[in-house]
Amino acid sequence: MTKKTPLYQHHIQANGKMVEFAGYLLPVNYSQGILYEHDQVRNNVGMFDVSHMGEITVKGKNALAFLENCLSNNVSCLKQGAIRYTVMCNKDGGCIDDLLLYCLNSEEYLLVVNAANRQKDYDYLKGLAQDVEVKDVSDSYCQLAIQGPNSYEVLKDELVLPNNYFTFIEDQGLIISRTGYTGEDGFEVYGPEDKIIRLWERLINKGVNPCGLGCRDTLRFEAGLSLYGHEITETISPKEAGLDFILANDKDFIGKQAIFNKEKQRYLIGLQITERGIARSEAKVFYQGQEAGFITSGIYSPTYKKALANALISAEYQEKTEFMVEQKNRLLKAKVAKLPFYKRERK
Repeated sequence: MTKKTPLYQHHIQANGKMVEFAGYLLPVNYSQGILYEHDQVRNNVGMFDVSHMGEITVKGKNALAFLENCLSNNVSCLKQGAIRYTVMCNKDGGCIDDLLLYCLNSEEYLLVVNAANRQKDYDYLKGLAQDVEVKDVSDSYCQLAIQGPNSYEVLKDELVLPNNYFTFIEDQGLIISRTGYTGEDGFEVYGPEDKIIRLWERLINKGVNPCGLGCRDTLRFEAGLSLYGHEITETISPKEAGLDFILANDKDFIGKQAIFNKEKQRYLIGLQITERGIARSEAKVFYQGQEAGFITSGIYSPTYKKALANALISAEYQEKTEFMVEQKNRLLKAKVAKLPFYKRERK
């Protein structure tokens, strides 16, 4: 049965166009459209209801050792209040999920996982657990993401905010973090539904624009951020997806041997479509008539006003600069473009 977040009626009141996503009814956009919402986040501030995300806690004296084994990135160096982006791999080196790890204290961690993978991730961790407590606490949290260059200004009088990127604080029953999935500065606020609803209402009254799933995807894509099920899957390794920076060399973790003991066979590249048309996910990519790979994500970029795509291609084509992309009954010309497509200026 399709679920609703506690903010469902607020989305309806704001003329949200509701769609089913990961088992929830969520707004894909509101009345002013995806392009407007995208621009608001890039140049001002926007707000997302991301209460559908999954939250799992791992507790106990052995929590650190357990997570070091399960996760690709280093955990031991995390201090209380720090966050780390990482992946959880299967024994073959594919990605079970990508997630954010919050260090609540030396014996308690919060994993924020993709909504569609919530049950799978929980079952996987629970099956490996020894002398640790693994608990799905997703129903205890609602979550808002407030994103954009003006996010600090609109929130500074509402909440105590973390100063540093990829850190969080706990205040008045809320977890307030500073990460972002848009390429812009931004904050995430986790808490019980009554507090999150009140915060939503206060921010709406301040003129903060609500944003939907549509621009969340275009924003993350431009910024070169992976989407599970597209750039990373259980058959695409984090190394193939260009996520080498979250693969620790100085520890063992599940899937490490499979990832590092074989030559890299596929590469993630960026493409610009050079004629009219948009490359769609799973479309085949060709080089001089030979199938070279496939599209993982493709959009019309609101920032650059052109069609862009990510493609996973075989290693033998990694130095090539021009490709053809399948679109229905024709082929689109494409040229290699540098990733990420967008990178904000740091203040």
